[in-house]
Amino acid sequence: MDKFDKRAVAKYLFFKEMSGYEIHDDMFATLGNNVPSCRAVKNWVPEFRRGRNSVENEHHSGRPKNATCINDIRIVNDVLKDDRHLIVRHSAEATGENSC
Repeated sequence: MDKFDKRAVAKYLFFKEMSGYEIHDDMFATLGNNVPSCRAVKNWVPEFRRGRNSVENEHHSGRPKNATCINDIRIVNDVLKDDRHLIVRHSAEATGENSC
């Protein structure tokens, strides 16, 4: 069961008018140690109360978790193909070692 399934179960139990503690206890009885933390469950309850319908993560502003793009990868690969000793030289300069 993934985290979205667990949130859906928590949302269902919320609509049964259970508190955050009751939802956590019910989920713990069913899922055992695979249950989200009590704090996480208690954080979902106000979200559902405010009318949140989605159980998926919301978009956050700022840098994405994975900020790479195919074009950047191609550029780096092209640079490394042109000069394969680049990493060795950079590592040597960073550590103060003589390059090979």
